Amino acid sequence: MSEDTTSKSNRGKYLIFSMNKGFYAIDTIAVKEIVSDMLVYTLPFVPNYVIGLLNRQGEPFTVVDPMILLGQEKQSSSTFILFKSSLFQDEGERFSVKITDVLDFCDVEEGGLQDLPDGKRSEFFSSEFLWNKKSVAVLNVLSLHSKLKQDFLNRYGGNV
Repeated sequence: MSEDTTSKSNRGKYLIFSMNKGFYAIDTIAVKEIVSDMLVYTLPFVPNYVIGLLNRQGEPFTVVDPMILLGQEKQSSSTFILFKSSLFQDEGERFSVKITDVLDFCDVEEGGLQDLPDGKRSEFFSSEFLWNKKSVAVLNVLSLHSKLKQDFLNRYGGNV
């Protein structure tokens, strides 16, 4: 699946979660599962936003804390969203993000997603919508994953 499953034209069901005190969402089509209380094995010589690896049924998933990448305080939770490997060009890749808490699932109708205002715009957030009168930014998983790959290529060169 090479298309961005978090683009503005998408409608569908979104997983709403918190990271620290902010509210975020991801299209459920990208989610493999949500896990908590998993042991994360730290790795040396990786970018500071890479927490490490978690082992889920024999499959290693790279764990990223987006809050660190965004220059905010790291999260103290142990809950993770694991993404479907079919989302990435190399279907052997396993990628996950650390989150603070799962809040809800909601349907977003066509036209419900809006461009982010200039002050909130980021390569990692594609759009936003209102949920319970709160603005929820949609996480662009492919951009986050691309950042990780680019950082590894810059650091180690070659094929990652």
